[in-house]
Parts: sequence; structure tokens; C-alpha cells
Amino acid sequence: MIRSGQYYGLDLSPFLKPVYTGEEVPAAYIKENTQSVDVLLKPAITFRDKIQNGNPVYDKIKYVWYYPPINLSKKDIDKLITETGEEMVKSFLDTIEKQKKEIEENPNPWKWYFVQGQIIEDLNNLIKSIQCYKDKGITEIYLTAG
Repeated sequence: MIRSGQYYGLDLSPFLKPVYTGEEVPAAYIKENTQSVDVLLKPAITFRDKIQNGNPVYDKIKYVWYYPPINLSKKDIDKLITETGEEMVKSFLDTIEKQKKEIEENPNPWKWYFVQGQIIEDLNNLIKSIQCYKDKGITEIYLTAG
């Protein structure tokens, strides 16, 4: 079973340590999430190369992007109708059916990201950025988000 941040036998957990920069960021928080450029560069290159070699990792990702649809018994539905009214229950059940259909039609919302090559573009940009820091003699950086 693949654990969070591990694909193709690579430990990608360093990429799960972004510094969220939506507000002023404490120095201790930055220091805690600063990493060696080599710790970030090597797995980024290897991950990109494995994807480019035609290994569709997206088929191995078990990404749960929804709450499991509710399955109500006839008894539960009747009770809801009594408590809230038939119109409200119909709307609720329609929403559940719509959610089930969306999940069925799109079990992996990240597939497009891989199929259309967007992940390769993003990884190339990440690799170029990390390599630029390394070329300038910087040995530690932190990733940002926000």
C-alpha cells in the first residue's frame, strides 16, 4: 500500500513541508521547514523521470476527494420525510445521487494533471528553481504555499 508522499518507492514527504506564507511567518516555522536543496532536488528529478518514462502513477493514487455518499434505508427516508417534509428529503436525495454519479464518473480528480502533462511542467519549474539556488551556492531552502 502506498503511504502519503510515497510513489515509485520514492519518499516524496519533503514536498509535504511547505511554508504557508499567507501572513507574516515566524522564523522558527521557516527554520523547521527548511530543507537541503539535495533532499528536494534528487526526488523531484527522479519522480519527473519516472512519470516521463510512461509509468502512470495516477492510476495508483487512491485519492479520496469526497465524503462517502450516504445510503439511507427506506425506514430512514420515511422518518426524514415525517420530520422535514417530502420536498426537502427529495432535494437531499437528489444531491446524494448527484454526488454518487460524480464519484463514479471521476474517481480520480488528479488524472488530468498527469495525462495532460501539467505535473511534468510543474516539476520542471520546481527543478529549475531548486537548481538555480544550488548553482548560487545556497544549500538550504524552504518551499512556500499561499
